[in-house]
Amino acid sequence: NRRYFNERLRCECARARRYERCLGLLLFEAEGGLDDPFSAGERIQGAVRSTDIASHLGDGRFAVIMPEAGQAGAERLHRRLQLALGGPVDNSDGVRLHAGFVELRGEDDAAMFLRRAEQALGRAREAASEPLAAAQRP
Repeated sequence: NRRYFNERLRCECARARRYERCLGLLLFEAEGGLDDPFSAGERIQGAVRSTDIASHLGDGRFAVIMPEAGQAGAERLHRRLQLALGGPVDNSDGVRLHAGFVELRGEDDAAMFLRRAEQALGRAREAASEPLAAAQRP
C-alpha cells in the first residue's frame, strides 16, 4: 500500500503541474478507538471523494491525495472522516483525529510535498486542540 501511495503521489504531482491544477495532501492519524484497521479503511474510503486516493501508511497513519482540493475541501473531508471513524467533530469523545494538510507548491517534488504534510501533522499533534493544522500557518 505504501508503494502504491508513493507512485500515485508522484503521478498526481506531475499531473497537477502539467495541467496547472491544485493538489492537496491530507495526512492524519486516529487516536483512541480504531481497533480494526481494515474496518477503518472501509470507513475512510466511504468518506473520501471518488477522485481522492486514500492510503494506510502504517503505524495508524493515513493519507488522502486530493486532486483539485484546497483548504476548505480538506476541512470538509476532515469532518467527514471524524464522523466516519466514530467520533464527534469537536473531538470531545471517542476517536480523535490529528490532521495536517498542504497544497502542492511549484518547488515541491513528491518527497518534499509529503515531508511538508508530515510537518503539518506534527504541528497538529502538538496543538491537539486544533482540528486541522495547515502548512501555510506558522
